[in-house]
Amino acid sequence: GSQIPSGRVFHTAAVCGDSMYVFGGTVDSLANRSGELYRFKFSSFPKCTLVDNFVNLLHTLPFYDVSFAIADKEIKAHAAVVAARSPYLRQKILEVFQAQDNYSHTALPPFTADQPIKVSLEGVSPETFSHALHFMYTDRLLESRIQGKPVSQVLLMMELYKFSLLIETKRLELLCMQYLEASVSEDNALLILENASELNL
Repeated sequence: GSQIPSGRVFHTAAVCGDSMYVFGGTVDSLANRSGELYRFKFSSFPKCTLVDNFVNLLHTLPFYDVSFAIADKEIKAHAAVVAARSPYLRQKILEVFQAQDNYSHTALPPFTADQPIKVSLEGVSPETFSHALHFMYTDRLLESRIQGKPVSQVLLMMELYKFSLLIETKRLELLCMQYLEASVSEDNALLILENASELNL
């Protein structure tokens, strides 16, 4: 059966694999040193693969059913994911769907790649939208895909912040704010203020 060790000080502990080992220590007095070894086994659960699965879903796009026309690019996605993450984009998708000739109040959007819903968006760059889309699938910012110098990263995050306000994603807005607050320095403060003025922030 399991044993609970008595209180002690000056003991040593080490973690190995899924267990922690506690050795020695002083139990009653400095003269009474323990030679006991205890093992505590941690709870072990299978690794969560949800984020990895959604990243793969975004990269491979099986069964995509919506495409966003931004500038001269077309970015594909899954309407269910986008609609769940952004009230603004959900409304945009519904507006396009309801404008179709065969629209029925009782019908569901055609979740097939044969008839994807095509939504046009203005006022956002393809790169900014791609970052927002990655957030919708993973709940994380994708800093590794931000190319260029640190200043370019900050400017892109400012654009992403403005877009997060439009698409009503509060968590993305807060993440962008945290990133920007941590990135402001004497070297880029003036440029950030100029860009904020251009973006009407």
